[in-house]
Amino acid sequence: MVQQAEVTPIAETFLVGLLAVALIAVLTRSLAYGWSQYRGYPGKYPHTWSAAQCRALEYFRVLVGVGLLPLWGLFCLSGALYARKLKFGNVAADFFDGIDTG
Repeated sequence: MVQQAEVTPIAETFLVGLLAVALIAVLTRSLAYGWSQYRGYPGKYPHTWSAAQCRALEYFRVLVGVGLLPLWGLFCLSGALYARKLKFGNVAADFFDGIDTG
């Protein structure tokens, strides 16, 4: 069995905060993209591209985004399960699953 390194409460709080900032940044970017699509703003592509090339890139971006959804779900699930094993894990567990664990 592999021995896990001890994580101090300060380091764990910092890492959970860092993760929170990263997730907020991703959510903000997603909302900004969705809002621009809702408002009908054109994408910023080179003027030499044809409409078909722009559409192909948009479909590729959506495909990558949808493909990453299961990976993000797995990341959040594994993070919530791992956080319960840490010494200071209730804070991380509350962050990941949003429920009061104690």
